[in-house]
Amino acid sequence: MKLKLTALVVGAFLTTMFSIPAYADDFDRHQMNYQVNFADDWHIRYRSYMQGPNGDWGKDKTHFQIGTKVWDGKIKLQYQYWDNNGQIEHRPRFDIVGFKWRGFSIGKRFEFRHQEGKDEYIRPWIQLKYQYKWDKNKIKISVNPRFAFGKDGVDDGDLENILTIFEYERKIGRFAIAPGIWYQVDDNLDKKSLYTTLAFKYKF
Repeated sequence: MKLKLTALVVGAFLTTMFSIPAYADDFDRHQMNYQVNFADDWHIRYRSYMQGPNGDWGKDKTHFQIGTKVWDGKIKLQYQYWDNNGQIEHRPRFDIVGFKWRGFSIGKRFEFRHQEGKDEYIRPWIQLKYQYKWDKNKIKISVNPRFAFGKDGVDDGDLENILTIFEYERKIGRFAIAPGIWYQVDDNLDKKSLYTTLAFKYKF
């Protein structure tokens, strides 16, 4: 049974990935991630973007993140430093996991966005997640409605966008590789961005 389920999940993932070229013009960018984990508590990550056929090829966007877990992993604390074509942004944030059951979880993220020279605002997330593990493999799916408080032109508490993430992770010793897809819609549920992702991870 487990072998059949593994073949089904991997087959579905590969079908999705090999179908990407057919819709290549719909992709706005590709995201690269390089992450180092220290035990189960701390991590550091560097992320960069390469624009796709439907995006601006001249865009230069990167970020650095440091994070940790407290209270037996129930709370995650993170700080992100963004550089978007020279526009610097600071994003301190924390996650709270409120419910877990058989791979499903519901949590909240509170993110403070401070772009230097621009107005600041708070972006709360609702995190709806499912995770399935077998052997050295992991499938992660999350749907994340994101709201805005204190943002110019947006009423407090209004929906800003919804980010959906699909990721497959394969462990190889202390290393892991994780390709995925991110899809974002705006407050009218129209497409805002669609991009592929790839992460390389190492655990000390």
